Amino acid sequence: MSDVTNILFILFWIKLVPKLLNFLTNQKPDRHFLVVGFVSMLKPNVFEGTHYKRWRQRYILWLTAMHCYFIAKPRVVGLHTPDEERAFQHADNTFKAAILSVLGDSIVDAYVPL
Repeated sequence: MSDVTNILFILFWIKLVPKLLNFLTNQKPDRHFLVVGFVSMLKPNVFEGTHYKRWRQRYILWLTAMHCYFIAKPRVVGLHTPDEERAFQHADNTFKAAILSVLGDSIVDAYVPL
């Protein structure tokens, strides 16, 4: 009786293991990973003047995920092709909009003329 039980258990285990991977990771085959959802999840809270170091790290991670953090670094001096210039302008606008979207109203009013 013990041998039959062991064999049944082994067969059951062999059939169960491939299904366990789906159950344990809670995979949803109809959903795909979207960068837009990932970036929106990373968006930091509005900065009102407290916990700056924590907010800054989240903000840098968010800008990096949006592929526009390189704007904060000095630009290479020299001639640029029109395509590079358009890409830079697009990233620059995205960077500026991202900054304004996460600053509190009291901070934005000091830097943006109305």
